[in-house]
Amino acid sequence: MTHIEMAVRMPLTEGAVVGRIALSRQLISGLLLAAVLGVGAPSLARGDRVEDLSRTLDSDPSWRVRLQAVAVLGKLGDARAVPALIRALQDPNETVRGLAAQVLGDLGNSPSAVAALERARRDRSAFVRDKVLASLEKLSPGNVPAPAAPPGALHVELGAVGIKARGAPPELKDHMRTLIERELRHTAGVTTEGKPLSGFLIDGSITSLSRKTTDQFVEISCEISLIVGKLPSKAMIMMTSGGATVQAPKGTTARQELSLQRDALEGAVKGAHENLLAFLRTQQPQTAGRAGRR
Repeated sequence: MTHIEMAVRMPLTEGAVVGRIALSRQLISGLLLAAVLGVGAPSLARGDRVEDLSRTLDSDPSWRVRLQAVAVLGKLGDARAVPALIRALQDPNETVRGLAAQVLGDLGNSPSAVAALERARRDRSAFVRDKVLASLEKLSPGNVPAPAAPPGALHVELGAVGIKARGAPPELKDHMRTLIERELRHTAGVTTEGKPLSGFLIDGSITSLSRKTTDQFVEISCEISLIVGKLPSKAMIMMTSGGATVQAPKGTTARQELSLQRDALEGAVKGAHENLLAFLRTQQPQTAGRAGRR
């Protein structure tokens, strides 16, 4: 598997946390940004830190420094960072915008944050839009409208979801179902509503979940498969897969490692979804230019 690597480095005063992410090329259009926060951070004068980091986020010319500021603001978990994070949704760098959207979802419900995230749903970057939708669903579960299905939209049903990977936590099965449902719900040209006689049935499975350690990092890799059947016969007509690898510093707790597994699973689902979209476009040639994520 070919990988893209991205490093997120946080200041030594915040615990010298270093997070590295490796992603499969299948996920170029939907990058999975995983910053492992909160490892050994000392107690600081949070008000001063929030103000300093907010100024840095607003004005530093380096996108890497602005990204560091967003990551540390997320670790501090202080609601006073919300205005700066909202402004960061307009940052020229998509990685900064994406992490800002993610952190806004983590900081808790705020009317101003929700309004800003709603506006950011139109971001030109698919990566940022994915992070925005995830945060909106976290802040307002079940209240994020899916794109309206146009006339002639393809009907897709999600069938069985299972785990074939040895040793994978059982709760990942439900998480995978939630992730696939979210991807389908926000896919233009596709509807999951109703029970028509024709359409497609998708079964999914976690086929591999592995853990590898190096001198400095823990590496979690996940692969999934999606099997597409034609309704009403349910005869298999297509199979695709997706995979992602997430790296974090050694010394993470069991709880943090489960979070890494969930992040790797999310990346794998996004990769498989891109392949699924390519197939669905061939099934609806009249609207091929419109079938995709907003």
